[in-house]
Amino acid sequence: MQSLNVNFFGEQFNINIPKTLSALRESIAVNFQFDLKDVSELLITYTKDFKQFIIKTEEDFRNFISNKIFKLDLNIDEKSKIFQDNKKEIEDKKNLLKKLEVERKNIIENNNKEMLKGKEKLKEMKNKILEYQKEIHNENKKLIKIYNDNIKLLENKEKEINELRKGLDLAPIKMKEQNKALKKVGKETEKPKKIPAKKPPTKTKEKKVETKPEINNLFKNFIDSIPKIQEIFKNSFNNNQEKKQENDNNEKKPIHYCVRCDGCKCFPIRGIRYKCAVCNNFDYCEACEEKFSNVHQHPFIKINKPDLAPKKIQIILPENMPEFKK
Repeated sequence: MQSLNVNFFGEQFNINIPKTLSALRESIAVNFQFDLKDVSELLITYTKDFKQFIIKTEEDFRNFISNKIFKLDLNIDEKSKIFQDNKKEIEDKKNLLKKLEVERKNIIENNNKEMLKGKEKLKEMKNKILEYQKEIHNENKKLIKIYNDNIKLLENKEKEINELRKGLDLAPIKMKEQNKALKKVGKETEKPKKIPAKKPPTKTKEKKVETKPEINNLFKNFIDSIPKIQEIFKNSFNNNQEKKQENDNNEKKPIHYCVRCDGCKCFPIRGIRYKCAVCNNFDYCEACEEKFSNVHQHPFIKINKPDLAPKKIQIILPENMPEFKK
C-alpha cells in the first residue's frame, strides 16, 4: 500500500493515506506532538506541475488524493498563534536551512574546482610522458646511428687489415725473388772471363751485394706489430657488439614511467621494478635490489610490467622488523 510523506521544515514521517482531512490533521498532531488547534493553523500544501496548492477543505483534500501525489509540506502562517509562539525558533530553522543550502553549493563548487585541477594535472602528466617518450625515441635514434657508424668503421678497418695481410703474404715471395736475383748476380760475377792465350791471366774482382739493414728492421717491426693491430680491432669489435647487445636488451625491457630508483637514481626504471612493501614511495631497479639487499631489509614486491603495479599495499610486519632511513 502506498504511504504518504509529510515534511515539516526538514522533519519527515510516513503515514497511511487517510480518508479525510481531519484524519490527516490528527496524524500530524500525533507524530509532531502538536495540539489539534495548532495543527488547524498549519498550511498543508503540495506541489503539482511546479505550482503550489493549499489544502483548506475536504474537497481540496479529495482533489489531492485523486492527483495521486504522495508528498505534503507543512508551513506555518505568519498570522497564526503557533507562528507567534515559535517565531524565533522558526526563523532560526529557516536561517539554518539557508546556511546549509549555501554550504552545499560551496561544496559542489569546490568539488568542481578540484575536478578541474585534477584534469589539468592529468593533462600535464600525459604531456610529460609524451615528452619522455620523444626523448627516448631520439636517444634510440642516436644510438642506432652510432652503432651503424661503428659498423662502417669496423668494415673499413677489416678491409685495411685484409690488404695488409695480402701484402704480408706476398712479401716472402718478393724476398725470394730478390734473393734469387742477387744470387744470380753473384754467380755471374764469380764466373772468370775468357783470357787470350798470349796474355797472362787476370783476376776479376767479386761484387758483394748487401741489403740495407734499415729496410730489414722496418719490415721486422711491421711484422711484429700485426698481432697488436689485430688485437686492437678485435677489442673494438667486441665492445661494439656488447653495446649493440645492451641496446637491444634495453629496448626489449619494459619502462616504468614516472618511477625513479632510490639506489642509483636512474629515471625511469627499466626492466623489473622492486617496490618496498613498508616504505612509502621507495623503489629499486634490478641492479640495486641485488646490491642493497643487505642494507634495506624490508620485503619488496617484484613488478615485471608497469600495468601490474599494485595501487594499494596492506602488510602486517613482526614487531622486531628493523626500520630503514632513506
